[in-house]
Amino acid sequence: MDQRLPTFVKYIRDQLPFVKINIFTNGDLLTIQKYRELKKLGVDLFRISQHSEEASETIKETLKFIKDNYPELYTVECVNYYSEETEKMNRGGLVKISKAKKFKWCDLVNRITIDYLGNAVLCCNDYLSSIIFGNINERDIYDIWNGTYYRMMRALISFGLWPYKICKICSHGL
Repeated sequence: MDQRLPTFVKYIRDQLPFVKINIFTNGDLLTIQKYRELKKLGVDLFRISQHSEEASETIKETLKFIKDNYPELYTVECVNYYSEETEKMNRGGLVKISKAKKFKWCDLVNRITIDYLGNAVLCCNDYLSSIIFGNINERDIYDIWNGTYYRMMRALISFGLWPYKICKICSHGL
């Protein structure tokens, strides 16, 4: 929905040419034109989540068109969360789920997650931005990522030590 997304993707690709840029979306607004534009600017992967019985007509049309006409641009991972077989995550305790796989460690903190305000937050499950390590509007992303406290927290979590309540109740990192 954010019209600045292409600008952000271009900036990331220009500044960090070797990082992998993944976009997580439900795909409802991902038109053929938007898909091609974002791929051209440097998106590596679209992870499209389905939360209803049927995917939207927009996403079905977009994916079919890209797959049929631009197979070299088709880098899509679809996850059907509507299906009972798909493993669900409780989003750091925000969502009640009936069953959760138990993990002994968590690697989600080894990728940077930036919220809509520019905050570098703990991980993609920190929907409320409860743990912030810096803001890319105020500090360089490199300096945030390499900050002493952020590095220490990533190391602890990567080894299965849960310094935050959100980690202790998250279904991904148990």
